[in-house]
Amino acid sequence: MEDKLITLAIHTYEKALILKSLLENEGIETYIQNVNLIQPMVSSGVRIRIKEGDLPKALQIVDKAKLSIEEEEWPSTDPENFKLNRIMVPIDFSSYSLRATDMAINMAALYHAEVVFFHAYYVPITSGVLPIEVTFTGELFSGESLHIIQQKMNKEMAHFVATLKKRMQDNELPRVKFKTIIQEGIPEEEIIRYSKTYKPAMIVMGTRGKSPKNIDYLGSVTAEVIDRSKIPVLAIPEASRIKRMEDIKNMAFIAQFNQKDLISFDKMMRMNSDVNFEVHFLHISNKMDRWDEVSLTGMQEYLQKMYPNLKATYGIIDGTDVFGSMEDYIRKYDIDAIAMTAHKRNIFATLFYPSIANQMLFHTDTPILVLK
Repeated sequence: MEDKLITLAIHTYEKALILKSLLENEGIETYIQNVNLIQPMVSSGVRIRIKEGDLPKALQIVDKAKLSIEEEEWPSTDPENFKLNRIMVPIDFSSYSLRATDMAINMAALYHAEVVFFHAYYVPITSGVLPIEVTFTGELFSGESLHIIQQKMNKEMAHFVATLKKRMQDNELPRVKFKTIIQEGIPEEEIIRYSKTYKPAMIVMGTRGKSPKNIDYLGSVTAEVIDRSKIPVLAIPEASRIKRMEDIKNMAFIAQFNQKDLISFDKMMRMNSDVNFEVHFLHISNKMDRWDEVSLTGMQEYLQKMYPNLKATYGIIDGTDVFGSMEDYIRKYDIDAIAMTAHKRNIFATLFYPSIANQMLFHTDTPILVLK
């Protein structure tokens, strides 16, 4: 059976050409998607697609070449000055984005924050997956067709707002300040772009969670926003039982015993200063050695000193079966949410290799907080 195509990365057109050349020089068949047929050089959000079986080798090439998504100006996330005063919620009017809506509204009420509901819709001028040697053909949308799509999106958002206001009036949800934005463009591109302007303290997004559907995991909008955003992202599965931060009684924090984890943990504690839960510090290790034991003890002593009222448990997750071990731990200790630090793009991208994501992000009912 032929390998399916998955999205390795999203770049500008120029960088997509560079990455394609690097990969093909190593024998990896590469395609690009979302090219502006009229002006390819101004294309953004160009997807680089490869066969699923080539992913491990491709990630090594990307890592070695140091080619990553371009660094741009981001709002400061200094934990000392961190305030959860703005929450951004990308929505597509699906049931799983509505679950994220409920969580965001309840968080906004708890932290006295403002919420922006952001919807981006994409009007393609290409269809399918195109090799770089693309002939410039494809269906172009007329102004009339675009107007019809815009009307449909406005109608969808109006219905969303009316439903939200009614639920607030009926006391199903607390009353909070919110606004809506509709933007034409590639969703993940527009979400990242707007977040740099709006400067939210957190992005809350929905995921399908456990689903038998065949999903292009690397190509999912949620995964790409997590990968590229420098703002904390809270991913809420559709079937999550957690509707409010106050519902979290047990939080698993995946720690690798480094300074970045401690900074992320401090940000998480500031973010959740009004919430009382037990933290389960979990270290992933292929085999428990003396260094792991020393590091675990050192972290425990440090956290007891810095957070004397913290309720904490410490454990090791089997690195030979990370997500199987995680699922066992989640069930055994009734974990309500998972927090982790994303260190750099190509390492985090490995997390979204389909067989792993199948058990973690897209096929779990446990919310995941990704800190940067």
